[in-house]
This record gives sequence, C-alpha cells and structure tokens, in this order.
Amino acid sequence: MLARSQCLSRDPTRREHCGVRTRELEAEAVACVVGEAVGVESVSAARDYIHLYRGDRDALCASFERIQRAASTILAAIDTSVTRAA
Repeated sequence: MLARSQCLSRDPTRREHCGVRTRELEAEAVACVVGEAVGVESVSAARDYIHLYRGDRDALCASFERIQRAASTILAAIDTSVTRAA
C-alpha cells in the first residue's frame, strides 16, 4: 500500500494518465525492491503479480525511474525511522 501511494503521490495527475496495469506494476516492483532491501524475500511473489499485470522487461524499463524514486524515498524514510529509534 505504501509503495502504491508513493508511486502516485509524486504526480497527482498520474492516476488520470496512467493505466491500472502500469500503476500496479510500478507499485509491486517498488514493494519488491523495498522488501529485498530490508531482508524480506519478495521476488517470487512479486514476479507472479507483475506477470499478472503483463509486466515484462520493456514495461519495467519504461517505469524504472519512477520505481527507483519511489523505492529510494521509502527506504530513506525507513532508514530515518531506524536511526531515530536507535
């Protein structure tokens, strides 16, 4: 849910200009990247979901910058939270 929110929050008009398949592909890819970064095996589940939304190499490459930005933002927030808690 956080990944989906982060993908859409950068551009409020994105929902209007981007299909549900692309939004779901990006959100799941972000969730996979974040999960793997924090030690949660998520590739196999993400792969199935990404394929469900017709995600392939070309689709992921087309969305790469948005996926990278969203994942970086979430990971930075996690890092900040962990640092404060320590």
